[in-house]
Amino acid sequence: MSKILTASIVGALSLIFLVSVIIPQFANGQEDVHKTNEKQKAALDQSNQHGIWTGNFTGDGSTDILLYNNENGKWWLQSQAAANNERQWSLISNTSGFGNILSNEHRIWTGDFTGDGRTDVLFHYVGDGHWWLGLLAASNNQLQWSLISTTSGFGNILSNEHRIWTTDDFTGDGSTDVLLHNTENGKWWLGSLAASNNQLQWSIISLDANNQLHVSPISNTS
Repeated sequence: MSKILTASIVGALSLIFLVSVIIPQFANGQEDVHKTNEKQKAALDQSNQHGIWTGNFTGDGSTDILLYNNENGKWWLQSQAAANNERQWSLISNTSGFGNILSNEHRIWTGDFTGDGRTDVLFHYVGDGHWWLGLLAASNNQLQWSLISTTSGFGNILSNEHRIWTTDDFTGDGSTDVLLHNTENGKWWLGSLAASNNQLQWSIISLDANNQLHVSPISNTS
């Protein structure tokens, strides 16, 4: 689960880092190694303070911009206002209680995990194996967070032995799924949100002797 930033933002941050940190140290020749390292760390920390995603979070068919600030845990959404057809920012959530979800112990994805036509936010915390899903409620335009899975039984799925390859609609039902691979035992796991209880249902994907794909649900991942 890698942090998802638009290419333009990443490029801009890289340019800022180059202009404000790297070039000056060679230009005047007066920066020592310690000061240079401190400046590099500060610049990198600054670039990791925000996460930016795009998607149809409101479900109106227009692309919205979602911004997260790890310093205060606030989530901001820029969407199209129907009244004046202008872009407007609104505060839609505060997850400061979750800690810094841009840290290496967290991974974030966006996708239509519920299959309702809206873009949702999914994140995993390796510390307790919890998976949290954020849905934008039409009633109050706020992200509603719910615990949808615990995979502590899988171990640290952000370790080198695991690879969360991608999120996509692997089952073809219109909902985004999570695909996970364990390099130690070669197993592939598929996580799909069950409509009956709004929980991620994990299944083992395997091939039989005839190379036919089988999906076998499991009940306990904690």
